[in-house]
Amino acid sequence: MAAADIHGSASDLPCPVFEGSEKRLEVDFTLCPSDTSQLGLRAVQRQKLDSLLEKAACSIVSVRSNPHFDAYVLSESSLFVYPRKWVLKTCGTTKLLASVPGLLEYADELGMMAVRVKYSRASYLFPDKQPEDHKFFSDEAAFLEGHFGHIGLSGGRAQVLGDPLRGLQWHVYTAGADIPPHRATQTLEVCMTGLNTAKAACFHRGPDFRGVEELTRSCGIRALAPFADMDAILFDPCGYSLNGLEGPGFLTIHITPEEACSYASVEFCGFTVGSYSPTELVSRIADIFEPRALAVCMSTDATVCDQVWNAELELPPLFAESADRSSVALNIGGQLSYITGVRAPGKEMGSPPGETCAGTPPRGSMHRSLSFASTMSCDTVTGALQHVPPSSDAQSGSASAGEDSDLVSVLMGYAGGNNDLAAVLASHGVVPSTCSSIRANMREKAAAVIAASDPEALDVFYLYDLGVVRRLYAAWSEALPRVHAHYAVKCNSNPALISTLSALGAGFDCASRAELDLVLGLGVPPERVVYANCCKLPREMRYALHRGVSVSVVDSRSELEKSAAMTPDASLLLRIRADDPSARCQLGNKYGIEMEDVPELLTYAAELGLNLVGVSFHVGSGSKNPAAFEEAIFKSRKVFDAAEKHGFSFTMLDIGGGMASCISDVGEVSFVGDFPGAINSALDRWFPPESGTTIIAEPGRFFAEPAAMMATAVFGYRERQGPPGGRPKDYYITDGLYGSFNAILYDHANVSCEPLRSPLLPPVEDAPPSAWSRSVVFGPTCDGLDTVLENFPLPDLRNGDWLLFPNMGAYTIAGATNFNGINVTHLPTFYTYTC
Repeated sequence: MAAADIHGSASDLPCPVFEGSEKRLEVDFTLCPSDTSQLGLRAVQRQKLDSLLEKAACSIVSVRSNPHFDAYVLSESSLFVYPRKWVLKTCGTTKLLASVPGLLEYADELGMMAVRVKYSRASYLFPDKQPEDHKFFSDEAAFLEGHFGHIGLSGGRAQVLGDPLRGLQWHVYTAGADIPPHRATQTLEVCMTGLNTAKAACFHRGPDFRGVEELTRSCGIRALAPFADMDAILFDPCGYSLNGLEGPGFLTIHITPEEACSYASVEFCGFTVGSYSPTELVSRIADIFEPRALAVCMSTDATVCDQVWNAELELPPLFAESADRSSVALNIGGQLSYITGVRAPGKEMGSPPGETCAGTPPRGSMHRSLSFASTMSCDTVTGALQHVPPSSDAQSGSASAGEDSDLVSVLMGYAGGNNDLAAVLASHGVVPSTCSSIRANMREKAAAVIAASDPEALDVFYLYDLGVVRRLYAAWSEALPRVHAHYAVKCNSNPALISTLSALGAGFDCASRAELDLVLGLGVPPERVVYANCCKLPREMRYALHRGVSVSVVDSRSELEKSAAMTPDASLLLRIRADDPSARCQLGNKYGIEMEDVPELLTYAAELGLNLVGVSFHVGSGSKNPAAFEEAIFKSRKVFDAAEKHGFSFTMLDIGGGMASCISDVGEVSFVGDFPGAINSALDRWFPPESGTTIIAEPGRFFAEPAAMMATAVFGYRERQGPPGGRPKDYYITDGLYGSFNAILYDHANVSCEPLRSPLLPPVEDAPPSAWSRSVVFGPTCDGLDTVLENFPLPDLRNGDWLLFPNMGAYTIAGATNFNGINVTHLPTFYTYTC
């Protein structure tokens, strides 16, 4: 990290300098379908990593790992390797771009493809010292476009933010798909120049050096992330690098302390939006280094209203007067905000000149997400579970590498001996509850989340009970033993829900490339996935087959022709129309061939030489009539027989979804309607076990609906004139019909709620429910249509109290929008597990 390390001896240059500004490359990949280890990029051998980094003109100094990723301290900055993500950050005169061809070659050897890329850097402090490929951003962008431009629908995009007259500019190149994240994260990068001389002096090796751990603590860096696993290096004669690992997130710090070129960078990456206050964190970082100038880049993979997004980040007061701000939406999804500032002349920060770095660390630390291990009163959990550490991910927790296997062992008992399920619970920091009441456990967990959160930062969230998912899957398997459930991902794409169902043995019904990437990326074998969209984009047809998903669905001549041209080896199910007129949502008007058209399509498929293997149908979402399944199964038998006359030998029947479930407070599951009786009877008659037919189904709401509860804060109310003895109220909550309650409109959902008094407000005694007022509950937008409940009994609520909505797992957040710029599509999510 010292100048002489890169540029030779001091005598080689009139003024020895070191380029602190880092180049940063982040690439996301798909996982190979046949990679059963799910290691992805983490499987790249060390010698290959060394070769890549040699091309970039840097080398590995130290490595630290956790269950999520490997973190390498380099001779010039850092490398982070996840199964699907590569983040390389290099400073000095390194040649980062020279490593790109090798990276793509190694990824290709692993069967992985790049799907998103972001390259960024601040202005160079000494641009004339850079190698040729990095001197000009236009050349860097052209190189990147040549290697990654093809992964975006319209190529990549190169942008420069900031005023060159008012500090460092920010250069960013992006390319790839705009896929909404399932865990919205943000990256905060702080670049500082002109460090306080006394502060910078701490990062020189001298006679008073007492070890890198003591240095990290005394200068205040440890306090930035007190629970992180930190790997720090103090170089000789000077320079400092640190990687901090905390769950799936990382902290990385690099310091060039020489007075002629003093520079420091601090980055927090992979932490969930809302897990820390960017403004507060930047202020604490500035306190540590007391720079003359700083530049801050904050980016997220979620779409956020500009006004809300920009309000998240402000510079410390001494820099605010000169602040210059730029903000841009990224073509790969998400936003980026860049702000620079120079300390006001003559103004000093927290420490007087000459004070050493052994003083008091900066105030506070990152907002910690909640671990339920310390908030449970319904039960006493095994001692080992009480030490689940808080996670950097507001949606989940994670054990450290040393504790992970022990935690999984303990969780095995709660997971019914299912090691895969125990691993899912461990990865999401789920502490099982043996509380006898599902409702009581959910209320308690919701109250604990609220009590541990900043009301300014958290006003709406989801809470999932993964134990409910396990009970539902067990009930399905018992009631329909011949029918293998393939969960309909479109219903709710929550990764923990999908991982739980996968661990229990479910298959999956996907209808888009994004859903395929999600499911396969979570480790589901492709043979357990059906691409169940009847009308597919050609590129997605090829992509599904490339990923190993061979079973798809057709219902028209057009689709047969596309299959023959692009995926002739695919296994195809012929979808027939079979409607339940009483279903919540009709599907037959769009998909499914009429019975009278079946012979023609069978003939055409035979002429094209296609591999038809069975029949599928869907009676409609939210079906209420079991007889609809009996009729559809009978029709399917007719198609099987007709197919045999055309030379096909059908072996698979997909009976679709549409069934709903309910679960009692003590965990007893029932179908809404006697669907198992009707389905089993029809299958035994028309497809008896000896036929050898594989039977699958595509339930969505059955597993998702009862598993999730939504909590919304009350932020406004008004009284209305009412009948004698009652003054009804209108309440305003933080989600509505444009968010998760869109299900009221298009899924015909009947929602209900129960009040939860905020633990952050003074306690009050409620009137008995019989005395509650009939109230109206409005969503947060300015549209009068945004009405969630009408004539619903509620007690007198205050701003800051909450409403809990059960059964919110199906077709809710999946259809949400950010109307009015109100972000209700990426919400904080927490998990519990009622045993």
